[in-house]
Amino acid sequence: MTTLTEKDYIELGQEACSQIKNLVESDWSQTWPQLEWDEPEVKVYARKAVEFEEAKENMLMLVMDVNTTVAHLERLLFPWFEYRVKWDEMLAQANILERYSQETFIVRHVVKKRLTLSARDAIDATSVYRQEDGSVVMGSTSTDYPKCGPQDGFVRTRQFLGGYYLKPQGESSTKFMMVFCADLNLPIPRFLSNMVAKLKPRLMVEKAKNLTKAVNKYPL
Repeated sequence: MTTLTEKDYIELGQEACSQIKNLVESDWSQTWPQLEWDEPEVKVYARKAVEFEEAKENMLMLVMDVNTTVAHLERLLFPWFEYRVKWDEMLAQANILERYSQETFIVRHVVKKRLTLSARDAIDATSVYRQEDGSVVMGSTSTDYPKCGPQDGFVRTRQFLGGYYLKPQGESSTKFMMVFCADLNLPIPRFLSNMVAKLKPRLMVEKAKNLTKAVNKYPL
């Protein structure tokens, strides 16, 4: 397991933010050519994860308008606040293992067992980037963290890239974008792994709809 410095972790988190920003601010017709989920209120786009040679599955981006402020969504989504584990039905724990400067954190996410998926965890370098227009980007990528190696009972997931782009749309509405690209490290045949991959858009939509419920349940 590689030992990294604080500077290394900050650079990892900031690079993840930069990748999220570039992917969201690109021409979607070119960058996100596939529509995986299409409802009036929420859509999920897909693309090949060309940035990551080891990625076996597509990168996904969910897009939805949420009737609340960016600041409210920050408190509901970011794991260093208290609310995320209260409303996210898939998340068992979100532990902050280390806090660094420049809004960078080492986070251990623990996901509950679901259908064919075992209980899983991931260790991520996570950073926040704030733009002059009020938009907020949170980017995460899996990393080595010697103080918290793989643990019995959990399958260690590798997240190539994940995070959110929160763009204000007036005083009380936010364009919510969620990007996800991960290797679930499934010990099953490839054809079953492909079936599980097809569940990812549905799980993202489920999470987004639970977020909209949390907006009303946990007012700022």
